[in-house]
Amino acid sequence: MVGSFSKALDHNQLVRLITGIKFENGVKNINHSQFADDTLLIGGASNIIAYRFKALLDKYMSYSGGMVSQLKS
Repeated sequence: MVGSFSKALDHNQLVRLITGIKFENGVKNINHSQFADDTLLIGGASNIIAYRFKALLDKYMSYSGGMVSQLKS
């Protein structure tokens, strides 16, 4: 999941469709963290942001053939 999904998340943050969390001035906001086959999505606490994250995830899953683990979600 690292490649294009990560870039899609960064692009959507750049065009302000999703948010991230800010740690410090001058440092890019973080909207996700990935390790091996795990992805943690980090964003604003709103239904709109959650819907946009879900839409991006669904789109990526349809292209890649991947699946979301319901046990971990």
